[in-house]
Parts: sequence; structure tokens; C-alpha cells
Amino acid sequence: MTATGGGMIRNIVSMPRKISFLYRTFLIQRQVWEKENSILRDRISVMGDLGLSEEEIRRLVWTNVSSPLIELGSHQDNRMIEDAE
Repeated sequence: MTATGGGMIRNIVSMPRKISFLYRTFLIQRQVWEKENSILRDRISVMGDLGLSEEEIRRLVWTNVSSPLIELGSHQDNRMIEDAE
């Protein structure tokens, strides 16, 4: 077998490891997002309990989420991603 053929087989064999790694990375990232969302919900609840108006809460939340959403939008505009799902 040639070196190229052997390399191809090694790449095919290592593919499940790469997929497994990517999947585990995705699951970890999802857990982080869920925790961040939980924290944001808790903060919103506390702000409401403290008597802030919906408009004040909206402005405070926007300061935390605007940057990631703007970045996501630019990636969509550049067609790096097709949608937000």
C-alpha cells in the first residue's frame, strides 16, 4: 500500500474520534449556553423584584445580549451561517 493510501485509511479511522470530539464540544457549549440563559432569566427576575420597569429591564438585557446578536447577524450577512438555529 502506498503512503497516500495508508494515510487515507488512518484519516478514515480517526474520523469517528473527530466526530466524537466535535459532538462532545457541542454538548459542552450547549450546557454553557443553557447556564448563561438561566443566569440571565434569574437576573431579569431579580430586576423585576427590585421594581425596575419592563423598559429598564429591556435596556439592561440589551446591553448584555446585543454584541453576540450583532456578531451573529454579521455572520449571517456574510453567509458564514444560514440561520440562527
